[in-house]
Amino acid sequence: YQDSSKLSVSNDTIADFVNAFNSSSSVPLLFVESFTPSDKSNKHYRVEFRLNAYKDAIGESYTWNGQMVDIISREEWLDHKNKLRIYMTGSSVENCIEMVRIASPIMDKTITDNVLRETLNYLKEYRYANGYYYSNLGLLLLGNELMIKMGND
Repeated sequence: YQDSSKLSVSNDTIADFVNAFNSSSSVPLLFVESFTPSDKSNKHYRVEFRLNAYKDAIGESYTWNGQMVDIISREEWLDHKNKLRIYMTGSSVENCIEMVRIASPIMDKTITDNVLRETLNYLKEYRYANGYYYSNLGLLLLGNELMIKMGND
């Protein structure tokens, strides 16, 4: 039995990601708004946010390279660590690949240069990924939609 009142989702996880991203990118993430992922009435809602795992999740929306980027933070019940998901829609494949290049080492400190290079080469060649896992990350790239997630979230 786990006391769910002990779970806490922290804004620090998103803030730490954004700070690290902005120090690694020539184009910064610019804050637009905060939102509640599980609220079906918000424009950032996605079907997976109906799951109980997102009940207490928090979200922040940013612009980057003229694209909307949603960053979701939720706490994983098993390890009590905050997990991030990055969503980008309406973007070029090149921007998606650049997001993967910058965000991956921030989201997974254990990723090696070789693994990241192989992933980027795969994306450049196929311009598509569905359930692609690398190091401790997973990604989805379908047309102009990108999602990067931590672990087997």
